Amino acid sequence: DSLQGILPEWLGDGWVSLERLSITYGQIKGTLPTSLCRLKHINYIDLSANSIGGLIPDCICDLPADTMTDLDLSSNQFIGSIPDCFDRLHNLSNLDLGNNHLSGYLPQSVGS
Repeated sequence: DSLQGILPEWLGDGWVSLERLSITYGQIKGTLPTSLCRLKHINYIDLSANSIGGLIPDCICDLPADTMTDLDLSSNQFIGSIPDCFDRLHNLSNLDLGNNHLSGYLPQSVGS
């Protein structure tokens, strides 16, 4: 059985010391809670292959610049444009946003 439901809004406030978050191939729906952006020790987020939708929040680039290395939001239902702020995540080495419904141009910050 896979996980189902929505990511709770308290996620980033309840697990402040969380370093890795991996919920893949589940049935997670809804949107990314903005509290996720307040995880100050996170270095790895993989939420691929779910049904998470809506916009990718701009606060995603408020994740810790010194430790955040992997962000995989692929194979979901995200819409809209890619936030133009990924250059703030200095140590981000793996970013996967593929297989969503994103539109617009690839921001220059993605290649920085």
